Amino acid sequence: MTKKFLITLFSILFMLSTAYADRTKDKTQNLQGSGAGGQILINNDTDRYIYVTWSGTGCAGIKQGLSLVCENAKIESGGSQLYKYNWGVTTTWINVADFLLEGGVSACSPLAAKSVQEEHCLADHHVVKTKAHKTNTCDVAGHPEYYSVDCYR
Repeated sequence: MTKKFLITLFSILFMLSTAYADRTKDKTQNLQGSGAGGQILINNDTDRYIYVTWSGTGCAGIKQGLSLVCENAKIESGGSQLYKYNWGVTTTWINVADFLLEGGVSACSPLAAKSVQEEHCLADHHVVKTKAHKTNTCDVAGHPEYYSVDCYR
């Protein structure tokens, strides 16, 4: 057996084991990847619903008028939601809006009017540097004159 053949065989076995691990994960958990690409917990400390998309290079979804979306969720006031990124997803970011346009398009979407984006997009492509199996927390807070999104690990 040549060295090239062994490397190819090992690579195929590795990819198959990774695919099997993804397929057998707990399907009852909402918004779960493996966590090997890091994880982001969103806390909604506002007085309204927020609409969040978790994105990253390596995600292929198109949701709420945004691309490279891994998952999206509507989080009620006082609620929280964790998303675990899969292995291989890099350059992770979130979008947070307090309003969806007709058809479920996020106020952070390029499809939204500039005035809607300025008023209702609380975090537009907010980059969160994730680390494997570590949790970053992002607090979305409402203040009398503005909203803030603070992320930390």
